[in-house]
Amino acid sequence: SIHLLSEFFSLRLNGYTPIESSNLTIKNLLKPIFFTALTTAIGFSALSITKLTPVKHYALLAASGAIIVFIVSVTFFVCVLSFVSYCPKNIHNGILNKLISCVIAKVGYFCYYYRASIAVLTSIFITFCLITVPKISVDSNIYNYFKLNNWVYQDMKYFDKFYKVGGMELVIDSGRIDGIKDPDFLEKVEGLEFFLNGLEQVGKVTSAVNFIKRLRQALNEDDRAFFLLPENSNMTAQLLLMYSNSGPNSDLSDSIDFDHRFLRVSVPVENMSAKKFSDFYKTLRVEIAKTFSNLSIEYTGPLILYNAQETYINSGLKKSFALALVMIGLSFFILFKSLKYGFIALFPSVLPILIVGGSTTLLGLSLDLGTIIVGAMCMGIAVDDSIHVMSRYLNFRREGLNTYQSIDLAIRSSGKAVIFTSLILVFGFSAMLFASLIPTILFGVFAALIMALALLGDIIVLPALLYIFERD
Repeated sequence: SIHLLSEFFSLRLNGYTPIESSNLTIKNLLKPIFFTALTTAIGFSALSITKLTPVKHYALLAASGAIIVFIVSVTFFVCVLSFVSYCPKNIHNGILNKLISCVIAKVGYFCYYYRASIAVLTSIFITFCLITVPKISVDSNIYNYFKLNNWVYQDMKYFDKFYKVGGMELVIDSGRIDGIKDPDFLEKVEGLEFFLNGLEQVGKVTSAVNFIKRLRQALNEDDRAFFLLPENSNMTAQLLLMYSNSGPNSDLSDSIDFDHRFLRVSVPVENMSAKKFSDFYKTLRVEIAKTFSNLSIEYTGPLILYNAQETYINSGLKKSFALALVMIGLSFFILFKSLKYGFIALFPSVLPILIVGGSTTLLGLSLDLGTIIVGAMCMGIAVDDSIHVMSRYLNFRREGLNTYQSIDLAIRSSGKAVIFTSLILVFGFSAMLFASLIPTILFGVFAALIMALALLGDIIVLPALLYIFERD
């Protein structure tokens, strides 16, 4: 919308009527605006490759929104402009407008004079990204969602310290109906509990095994010597039958299934980072498989769910970014009909994303479910301005102008709209800094930084690359 408005009023100031201005605006900008909408939709839709359902829904809705905005902008919005007879005469007199006009007037010469320095600085950033980006970590631990002084965070820390509220659930299959009544099976489960209780990271393990032992003790005048497992299956069956016939307030259906085949073991685990838990979980599974190979165990529970989520985030982050990069790259090659121009236009928009991603490694920050979408999403948005600058540049080149003249005119004609759209995006994402949840704050910080760096890339790095790679 900003590019359309800027072009429309620029034409009006040059003496064109509203209808002529509307027609010329569509003629000049339809192709670049279509491709900016397309790349934005690609950036969002690339997120649908992840297995996380909320991210999939978000991706498809946002991609649809980008296309709808394009259709409304080039039809209804431009039609409305054709009825606007007002033409502001003092459009260039604002302080901000003067400042931006002064900047874009000097960009062409600045980029030409310092093109070598810009190339060296860009190379340093590329090296930085090569070192730090592979080390990006993911941690969607819910404790990281809250500020340290938040009462929810403090309460969770208190309960974790004393009760270890995070949990795993082990569902053990005895292999047959009424199999859990078998003393041999119960002894194996009891051994597993002893092993788990001996781990530093684990709290008090609970299961029906403990309950059966306590029930036998209670039936023997609470003598501690009878805190034992039954010696045979009949005794186990009698204990369970007596309990069910005594009219308890709750049954054992959350610990034992109705066929008495599966038994559930609850394992409280202290809160830890995603990487630490992943290492702990892998080691635990290996030890249990080696020591208790005769037990058929399924692992579930909140911490296992979070661990699976980490895997999906890690996988989705890489795949969605790669897919967005490939698809947007192809659209650039089609738009500019050149591998060289496509690469030059794409590079300044991708590098800021990698720089911000690498900075998270440097600062010790981890990505989570909220920030996973930043990379692919921002790529689709950040490339918009480079499309406008490159399209203008190539148009002037086709008219016979040299590289310097084409870059200077491309920046002058589209630079103001590019700067204003970038500022709006930066301020819009920066509003998330006032949120309460850490993922929302980080999302806003990352997106705002990427948009600010992408602006510098589009008006400084892109022209410098053109000066380096073009022959004249």
